Amino acid sequence: MGYLAKVIEVLIASPSDVKDERDVITKAIRDWNTEHSKDYSIVFMPVRWETHANTEYDGYSTQEILNRQFVRECDVLIGAMRSKLGTPTRKSQSGTVEEIEEFISLNKPIKLYFSTEGHPDNVDTIELERLRKFKRDYANKGIYKDFNSKAELRDKVKSDLTAEARKFKSIEETIQAKSNYDSRKNLTYIFYASATHPSFSDIWHRLDSGHYALTYIANELSNSAVNHLLLCKENGSLKDITILGVYYNDSKNPKNGIVIKLTDIWKDEARVTFKFEYIRDTGIPSGLILKTLGSDFSYRCQNQNQFIVYIRRDIHSIIGDCSNYLNEYKVSTEREAVMKRSRY
Repeated sequence: MGYLAKVIEVLIASPSDVKDERDVITKAIRDWNTEHSKDYSIVFMPVRWETHANTEYDGYSTQEILNRQFVRECDVLIGAMRSKLGTPTRKSQSGTVEEIEEFISLNKPIKLYFSTEGHPDNVDTIELERLRKFKRDYANKGIYKDFNSKAELRDKVKSDLTAEARKFKSIEETIQAKSNYDSRKNLTYIFYASATHPSFSDIWHRLDSGHYALTYIANELSNSAVNHLLLCKENGSLKDITILGVYYNDSKNPKNGIVIKLTDIWKDEARVTFKFEYIRDTGIPSGLILKTLGSDFSYRCQNQNQFIVYIRRDIHSIIGDCSNYLNEYKVSTEREAVMKRSRY
């Protein structure tokens, strides 16, 4: 009997010296699907340049063509390396590294494996040292796994796929559960700071650096939003609210939006006090978030001194839409900066 399943695209990234390992990863994904996809309602789809690249010419970068065609669309990256890092691209140390960097910028899962099997007699020592340096640098920022045989690689890939399946299933269940809440809880709050309001921009910067902090705002806020937050505190649902902090100053120094937690709120006649906690960086420039939201605000600010609004959209949807336009936004921002410099 058939069943519904969510398709998760898995990019297989590697230099050219691990062709057999690429096949092992592909088979591990297919074996996982056979064994577990029905239980998790998830199917992992292997994506490789050999099967997914289409003929195209853009006169700039082959890797950028691949990024545009399928790399940025994938949900998880599985990479394997052995004796070389690969050929440098216009933007990065190699095609594989550029793909990893794309996933980092989009805040998507990366599963990286390094072979500890012996190297061939004719190994390029310069390439090997490049790979070792990349491995050392990566270890300072992320977690990888070693493997000493193709069987070990297969088992570790399948184990990590199960871990990812649990995460994806948990997210889906959370979204489904939230959709059953009172519609007032299905909101993302936007706290918007700018140079026109120094006190709020100060608190935003302190949150951005990870500090727990307080801020006081008098009459600049949307009353409907504040009253709703106070109501949520009364009925104990404050913890269900998503907060997205954005700081939009200028294109020379764009700040990423951040996810923040509103831990408390109280109000008297003169002011409203908020208690915030920093959660994480979205990896998406604030300007792009505001541009992508466009007219989606349910309650818009009446003037530039109002910094709290809320919209009837889930934060995953907002960030997902932003991710689709991230590269285009970066190119546009870089072009604008170059044009400004050329005027002087």
